[in-house]
Amino acid sequence: MLEQCYVAENYYQEKQLSTTVTVDEEKEYFDEHQNEYKNVSFAYLQVPYASENESEVPSFSTESRESVIEKCNGYAEEIKSVDDVKKLIPTACSDLINSFVEQGYAEDAEACAEMLAANVEVSITASETGFIKEGIYWLFSDDVKVGECKAFDDSDNAIVYVIYKTSEPEADDTMVYSVRHILVTPESEEEASEEESKTEDTHNHEGTQNVEYTDEEWAAAENKAQKILDEYNNGDKTELAFAKLAEDNSDDTESTSKGSSGIYGGLCAGVKEGQMVPTFEEWSIDPERQYGDVGIVKSEYGYHIMYFVENVEKYLYDCKSAIQSQKEDEFIKS
Repeated sequence: MLEQCYVAENYYQEKQLSTTVTVDEEKEYFDEHQNEYKNVSFAYLQVPYASENESEVPSFSTESRESVIEKCNGYAEEIKSVDDVKKLIPTACSDLINSFVEQGYAEDAEACAEMLAANVEVSITASETGFIKEGIYWLFSDDVKVGECKAFDDSDNAIVYVIYKTSEPEADDTMVYSVRHILVTPESEEEASEEESKTEDTHNHEGTQNVEYTDEEWAAAENKAQKILDEYNNGDKTELAFAKLAEDNSDDTESTSKGSSGIYGGLCAGVKEGQMVPTFEEWSIDPERQYGDVGIVKSEYGYHIMYFVENVEKYLYDCKSAIQSQKEDEFIKS
């Protein structure tokens, strides 16, 4: 039974890998779902008022709804910057601050106000479900400009939001890269004697490498990596072929189906700069890199046989992932 599950999972992963998405498909999908992938930034205050139904919505204030709405409309007229929002926190959010202090979320009112101020500016997409809908519609409206401020009554939660818009909606154009890799870790007598499994997690570039390998052990690992790369180059040289080699040979099992991450074929996808070890990353973000490029780089974990997939804007990567999911669902249903 386990063998059947393993075969089925590998077949699914191979089918997923062969699901191609064109650049035109990504751009068309983005055009149709822009608000799901655009973020708008804003600063805000939460000012509670007395709940009319405390059995369903706990009260953080004894002040009436009408009084709080009037105050918040005044705050909205005063606010001209994010600093103005922060300065109002001790006064406007005093009831909320007192409640947080009583519940032990902060040592005192001053510390709580500083905590709120540090998190006063956020960003959301139009599909966000955990924020007041009227506020989201307002933030994404073409008629609302950066620097405008408005109060919104969330009667369901007995809170008035004072929202100050700090950016226009825009897609996340942070560059992210995707590669496949096969990790070949040097084999030491120390590890062999302790029967340790070679499952280094390359994703944590701050991890420590406790074993010190000899020059001979490093040379043997390099030779093994080169042989695997030669095997790839002597084959059909496809991404699927590389992924299968990763499944059979990589010591980074968390990037293969042997691990618990659900990843297949040595894939490291949607990676932002700073997440991987330097040599791995430098190879991956080389501007001359093209799809299908391969190579070998060395890190403290061993030798990485690299396969380049793409380096794109985050929003396009997210669109591609969504399209692939749709195609996979269609395949499963068929």
